[in-house]
Parts: sequence; structure tokens; C-alpha cells
Amino acid sequence: MSKKLLLSILFFALNAYAFSQKTITGTITEKGSNMPLPGVTVIVKSDPSKGTISGPDGKYSIQVKDDAQVLVFSFIGMKTVEEQIQGRSTINVTMADDAQLLEDVVVTAIGVKREKRELGYAAQNVDESTLEKTTSSDLVSKLSGRVAGLSITQNSGEPGAAANIAIRGRSSLRGSNYPLIVVDGIPISNSTSNTSLTGQTSRSLDLNPEDIESISVLKGASASALYGIEAGNGVLMITTKKGKAGEKSTHITIKSSVTFENVNKLPERQDKYAQGFWALDGTPTYEGPEAQRASWGPLLSTLYYDPSIENPYDVNGAIVTAENAPAGAKRINAYDNVSNFFNTGVKTDNYVSVSGAGKVANYMASGGYVNHKGIIPNSEFERATFKISGGTELSDKIKMNGIMSYSNTANVKLNRGSNASGVMFGLMRSPVSFDITNNVSDPVGNSASYMFPDGSQRTWYNDTDNPYWSINKNQAHFNSDRFMSSLNFNAELFNGFTATYRVGIDQFTDNGLTYWSNGSKNFYGDGVLYVDQSQERIINSDLLFNYEKQLNDDWKIVVLAGHNYKATRYYSTTMEGTNFIIPDYYNISNVETVDNQYDYTSRKRIVGLYYEAKINFKNYLYLSTTGRNDWSSTLSEENSSFFYPSVNASWIFTETFGMEKNKYLSYGKLRANYAHVAMDAPAYNLYNYYTPSGTTHGLTSYYIDSYMGNYNIKPEDTRSIEIGTDLRFFTGRLNVDFTYYNFNVTDQIVPATVAYSTGYAQLLQNIDGKVINNGIELLVTGTPVEKNDFKWEVGVNFAKNKNVVKDIDFLEVADNAGVASTKSVFIGGEEYGILYGTRWMRTEDGRRVIGADGLPEVDSVSGIVGNPNPNWTMGITNTFTYKGWTLDFLFDIKYKGDVYNGTANVMRSLGTHADTENRDEEVTFNGVVWDDVNEEWIENSTPVKWGDYYQSYGLVGVSEDAIEDASWLRLRTLSLTYDFPAKTIEKLPIKGLSLGVSGNNLLLFTNYKGIDPETNLSGVSNSMGRDYFNMPSVRSYSFTIKMNF
Repeated sequence: MSKKLLLSILFFALNAYAFSQKTITGTITEKGSNMPLPGVTVIVKSDPSKGTISGPDGKYSIQVKDDAQVLVFSFIGMKTVEEQIQGRSTINVTMADDAQLLEDVVVTAIGVKREKRELGYAAQNVDESTLEKTTSSDLVSKLSGRVAGLSITQNSGEPGAAANIAIRGRSSLRGSNYPLIVVDGIPISNSTSNTSLTGQTSRSLDLNPEDIESISVLKGASASALYGIEAGNGVLMITTKKGKAGEKSTHITIKSSVTFENVNKLPERQDKYAQGFWALDGTPTYEGPEAQRASWGPLLSTLYYDPSIENPYDVNGAIVTAENAPAGAKRINAYDNVSNFFNTGVKTDNYVSVSGAGKVANYMASGGYVNHKGIIPNSEFERATFKISGGTELSDKIKMNGIMSYSNTANVKLNRGSNASGVMFGLMRSPVSFDITNNVSDPVGNSASYMFPDGSQRTWYNDTDNPYWSINKNQAHFNSDRFMSSLNFNAELFNGFTATYRVGIDQFTDNGLTYWSNGSKNFYGDGVLYVDQSQERIINSDLLFNYEKQLNDDWKIVVLAGHNYKATRYYSTTMEGTNFIIPDYYNISNVETVDNQYDYTSRKRIVGLYYEAKINFKNYLYLSTTGRNDWSSTLSEENSSFFYPSVNASWIFTETFGMEKNKYLSYGKLRANYAHVAMDAPAYNLYNYYTPSGTTHGLTSYYIDSYMGNYNIKPEDTRSIEIGTDLRFFTGRLNVDFTYYNFNVTDQIVPATVAYSTGYAQLLQNIDGKVINNGIELLVTGTPVEKNDFKWEVGVNFAKNKNVVKDIDFLEVADNAGVASTKSVFIGGEEYGILYGTRWMRTEDGRRVIGADGLPEVDSVSGIVGNPNPNWTMGITNTFTYKGWTLDFLFDIKYKGDVYNGTANVMRSLGTHADTENRDEEVTFNGVVWDDVNEEWIENSTPVKWGDYYQSYGLVGVSEDAIEDASWLRLRTLSLTYDFPAKTIEKLPIKGLSLGVSGNNLLLFTNYKGIDPETNLSGVSNSMGRDYFNMPSVRSYSFTIKMNF
């Protein structure tokens, strides 16, 4: 009887418990669109452990006790909703965007969306509306001036030119300092294609910015720690546009723009003096292209044309002095070779996308085409892109989505910088008395401008190509095909526990054809051809497990654990040939000699395990820790495994003290983090290898490579701290984010010279030297005016970084090609990449030493001449909106930072720079002269002519004399857009219409005497601050139309 009685009591108790609960169902939709909202968290307010998540159709079901009174609905980026139950069994909810929260949602490491309030580190989000304010074809360029701590250098205005980018300074002495780029959770390649004599094209140009929804910039080591060794320089997290689940109609967007470009800044040239030289007695004497390259000849006003004497270099006749000129002779022309050379660049950009969704699936397809003809004739960039993405619900617990994209880019690049075929090299050195067009109306298309009837080159001196010869006869063609795809599965295993598997592939093939025709000056008249092909394939996969649990009213935990596998394969092959048999036929079968043929293969694998554990107390105190262990194939077995942790904390102190409704300070957060990250070594440096050396007695032969293997290489080690605060005043009308950071990189991996007695020349090794970055970032945004239909928003970002090298005697930066006299180097106690070159001799107290002839003397030992690192940078954005009108403009400021203006030094030496118009004036240089009689330094009092000074120090002059302050204030972007009201277009077959006009680099204020100081001879590299006949930048004007259907 007792057992039956107990079973009966238990049965009735269970039934009573079951009947004391009820099920509430409903549908959650988005305000405005009425689209269902999946992924909304629904909990019982009095018992947060009871909860569920809405499905793809926005529907939810939750069991609650009879005494439950309130349901809470929450979703990232939307206002939280609380609904009284009041006996209802069906509760439908509409949720609205929270503008403030939308701004504070970022995509963090491993592609997980987090509210910014949770984060213990700085991260900045750039959304689609901001990206649309400039029509640049490169997504990196669109970020210029908009993110605190993000340094971007536009290396030139060439179509397809790469930009150099760094986050919070540079940390590695040897390797790349470029941040990792991640697209929809998949890391991708951002390598560059170029030759040493042409500009670079970055793989980021393969991505169509129109496909991008947002970019989250993860700045610190803590922010990117889960990506491990790949993310030591920060991360650009790119989220692409996708179809929205629940859409019931097809949406079509068509966007088209046209952009016009012109040169924004050039060095000033003199237009008074002809080609020639100064005689020993100081008399200027004319000599033409046959004998003289400099422009130290007579005044143009003293020279005439003699049409009776045939001159192959000028259709007007021989150039003679007044005493030899025939009666009625015409004075010679001052040819404006520079201004007449450049085109108006034109770029067209067309884009179309189609998106939609069903009940459990969504899709989006897009295509784009860019054609960009540059300011330099024959320079061109083309890009065609296609992307398709989609997602579906395989069951009520499993979702799948995938993305596939293809791009083809074609780029024609021309010679730059320090080489005899460089376009600017020939253009800026050309004498004003020599017509590089030969008076033809179409100097680009008519070879008479640059070639004599016998096929030889017509140029102003035999060591430099005519620019029109160079743009026609010396070109580099690159054609790239890139395919990227990813597949993502997400499964809800049980309440609060999910599993995600993501796999992606990024693969490209880049074909290059680079040539210098027979007769080009760069290779002593020999024609040269390079045929290149490079291929890269990256396979990346992540398996993630995520568990979220609301423990009680106060505590919530989130735990993530994952496995990563990444395999990279790179292959390149090159053939080199010399002397073309048939002119203008650029094929390896048309060369007399195939001099070199070689290929290279590199493979690398990384396997990682990682975790993140986060605890949340009352939604105002967050503590998170991460850890990752990587195994890298580029390191020895003893050193291949390394673990690095991070910890970060966030405290919303205004909520702790109940200040949410304070009218002055409505939100206040303190954050701090510590992180440890590592960077591995490049592949194939552990062992000694053989390199092919051609053939010996008909057999292929090899020699031991000059690099000695080092089995003991360890990863570079980065440790960082960061503290900051986020403050919101006047209910969000004024927002202030401040960050201080410090990170220290040790165990630097660099090549070191070894004794030749070892049989080798260099050894890659870890050194004691380190790089330290410390700085501050300030982001201030506000809304000074918001009344009726008018709104004025202001944003200011400020960054100051000190990038210092420690414990290194002297180390040259690897990418210093171009100018032998002036280089970027690393010296202990100095800033990163300090400029090092020839300098003036000085006394111990710093006074310049002057020779007995009145000219400054050059020190026999080179030294530090400049610092390319800016003191600080700032971006100031203003946005005005009134009804459908939006006016936005961005001022970009850089304070200090030197540039070596080697272009000006050479132009002064040759007499073509505007400064040399003072050549006959005298100057007495400040400094001291050694008095042999009294054996003391005395003030210099000997005057010299400026012309003697300019010609006394060789072609490139003295490095110190060419160092200039490259500070600037520029109007980076200006855009005006009008969105037509719905009523205006209601009779048209479109749902939305906007027209826009914009400009880039419209204003530039700088004391720099060269081209736009935002330039770098070495392009995407660690060598900075050198301008040596670099390609100029552009000012652009764009017109855009966008239609939605």
C-alpha cells in the first residue's frame, strides 16, 4: 500500500506541476518592414534561466509558470521589449532598431557579432553609408581618415595602385605589418603583384566595395587574439551584403558612377633656362641632346631657331645664339612638357544586385564592372566581379549559408621611380627647350613624338627614355583570376548550445607580362622580357562550439571553443629573355636569348585550438578571457607549438550607480585588456637548400643557397596592454571614446650577416632587438543640432603613436631599392624606419662646416637625416542632412613626418627645378670655416652662386638637403547626395532613387615641394618616406546614380 500511495502522490504532483505551466507562442517582426526576426532571445523576466530563441520565421514558443508576469525580447542592435503576459497565450512583438546600439555592434574575431558594451578593447565599425561617401575602387582607400589609429598611404594615383596600411604603427622588423583581412569569417590573401620598377597592385582590389555591408577594424592584440599568428598586426573584419531572411519580394539595386581625375600636385619647374652647361668661367652655354642632359644653358630669350639647319630633335630647326641667328629668326619655345603630358583620367563603375528570400531561405547575387583609365596615358585598370550568396534552414535546428565570388582584374602599369625608363624620371628631368612631343598632335599614338624614322629613340639625352617612348614601349601587364567561396553550417544542439562549421577557399592566379623594348635606356638598349605567373590557394576551416547560459537574474556565461586549420600554397614561375627579334612583339618566343627560367613553391600549414570564456554580471560588468595554441609548419618541432592568452574587462559604471537617466552623463564605460600574440617565421628557413645555377656540361647544376638554415627560430612575441573609456553625454548627443595602448614585440626575426668562412652570407635568426608602440586614440562624435528635418553630426578621430626600436645597433630595412644614398633603417632608440643618408659635416656643437670655397662640406659618414613617422593624425567629419539632402565632408590632417624629396634634389642638380631660377644670385651659407692660422672655427663670410651650390654634390645631392616636412591638411572627401522622397517617384517603376556628386582630394595644404606627400617609393613595405620620381596622386570628381526596385 505504501508504494502505491507514493506513486499516486508523485503522479498527482507531476500533473500539478505540468498544469501550473503554460505555453506562450508568437511571431517577432521588424518595425517598418514587417519582416520576421530570427535569433531573438526570449526570456521570463523573473526567471532568466527560462528562455528560447526565435526561429528563421520569427516564431517562438516558451513554457512559463502561471505566476510569470513579463517576457523580455532582446536582439543585438534593437531596442529591448518587455511584454506583460496578462494571461495571454499568444504574444506577437514588433521590434525597432536602436540607432545607438546599431552603431555599437561590431563583428569581432571568428566573425561573432558583439555589442560594443561587452568589449574590453577598442574596435571601430565603418558601415555601408560611410563607405559610399567615396567612389574609390579599393576598399582600403575608403577608410582613409575615418578610423583612429589606422594609417593608410596612397602610394600613387595610378589605376590599381596599392595602399600601404598599418594599425597602431609597425611592429615587425622583417615581416609584413599589414593587417589580416577576413571576409565573412574567412581569412583571405592580400599579397601584391608588381615588378621592382612598376607600382604594386594589392589583392584587396579584387573585392568590390559595393558588396560590403560593413568593416570592423580590430586594433589591439586582444581584439584579434583568437586569430593567432595571422593577426598580430590587427584585423579588418569585412561583412558582405546578403539577402535578408523573411523578405517576401525581390529587391534589385542598380548603381552607376563616373569619375574624372587630374593631377593634384607636381614639383614646380623652371621655364627660363635652356639645355646646356656652365663653362669654367661661369658662362652658360647651350648644348643639345647629343651632348648634355642638364639645363644649365642660357636664358631662352637669348636663343633662336635657325630653320635652314635641319635639327632631328626639333622641327623648328637648329637652336643658335643671337649672333648666329638669321634675320627674322624666332626665339625658341618654352615647352610645357609636364602639363601637356597628363590626361584627364576617367573611371566608370557599374553595379547591380538582386536579393530576396522565401520562408526559410534567402539569396543575393551581384555583379560589377570597373574601367579606369588613368591620368598617365596607357595606364589602365579593369575589374569584373560576380558574387552569389544564399542561406537556408535545413531543419528547425540546422541552418546553412554559402558564398561564392569571382573576380577578374587586368592592370597596365608603367615604369616608376628610380629607373631610366621611369615616366616621372624622364618627364621631370626634361629640358624646357626640348619638345618631347616633337610637335605632333597625338604624341601618345604617333610614334614620331618619341622615335626617329630609323626606329631609334628620340629623347633629350641618351641615358633617359622619352616619357612617350616609355608609356608605349615599356609596360607591365597583369591579369588575375580570383575565386573565393565559403560554406557555413550552424546547428542548435540544445537550448543555449550551438555548433558551427565554416570552411572557405581563396584561390587566385596572376599572370604578368613585363617588357622593355630594344633601345630602352633602362637596360643599356637591350630589350628585356619577363613572363610571370603566380598562384596562391588558402584553405581555412573552423569548427566552433558556443554555449550561452543565463544562470540567474544577475549572471550569464558564454563559452566558445574551436579548432582552426589553415593551409596555404604559393607557386610562382618566371622566364626572362633579352633582345626582341621582331619589334613590338612581346612574346618569349621572340627573344634571342632566354636567360633565366625558375619557379618557386611554398607550402605552409597552421593548426590551432582556441577558446573564449566570458561572464556577464547584470549586463554592466563583463570579464572575458581567450586562449589559442597554434602549431606552425614553418618552425621546428620544438618551437612549432605556442600558446597565447588574453584577458579583457568592461564595466558600465553608469548602470552600476543608476545613472542611465542622468541628463549629463548617460553612459560610461571603463575597459582594459592584456594580450599575448605571436608571429611565426617565413617558410623554408630551418634547413640549408640548393638553388639551380643553370647547366654545367649540359647537365642541370645546383649550388648551396647563401642563406644558412636555422633550426632554432622562435616566433616573434607580442605583449600588449590597453585601457580606455567610452562616455555618452546628453543622452547620446556627445560621445567620447579614449584609448591608451602599449605593445612590445620581442624575439624579432631578421636576417643577419655571417662570416663568409661559414660558406654562407646570411642567417635568419631571433635577435634581442624589440619594437615598442605606445599611443593614444580619441574618437569624439556628436550631434550639435537636430531640429525638425535638419541634423548636423560631427566626428573627430585623433591618434598619436610613438613607434620606437630598441636594443639594435643598426639594421637596414629590406625594401630599400631605388635610392642608394637614402634608406630606411632601424637604429636602437630611434623611431621605426628612420631615414638614413648623406649629411652635412657639423662641429661637435652642431654648426655646419663650410669649406674655404664657401660651400658646405659633406660628412664622410652617413647618418640619420629624417623621421618619416607623423607626430599625430586627425580626421574631422561633418555630416548635414535636411530632408532628402546629405552633405558630408572629411578633413584629413597629418602633423609632421619627413619625406626625402629626392626628385627635387635631382631636379636642382640638373637645373630643371623652379628653385634654380635663382642660379645667378649669391648666398652666404650659415656655418663655420676652419681658420688654419688661429686654429679655430670662424663664421663663414664667403658668398657663392646658388648655381654652383646646386651642381657641387653629384646628381642626387645630399640626402639631408632633400628632407622636407610632409605635414598636410586636405579635404579628403566631399559628397552631396539627394534621396528622392517616395511620393516623388511613386509613379515610376522604382522604389528608391538617389543622385550624388562627390570629390576626393579637392584641397591640399602642405609645404612639401614635391608631388602629393602621401606617397612612398617602396610601396607596400616597411621602407617609408621616400619620394624619388614617384607617380603623382589625383584629384577626382564623381557623379553617381542609384536606383532600387
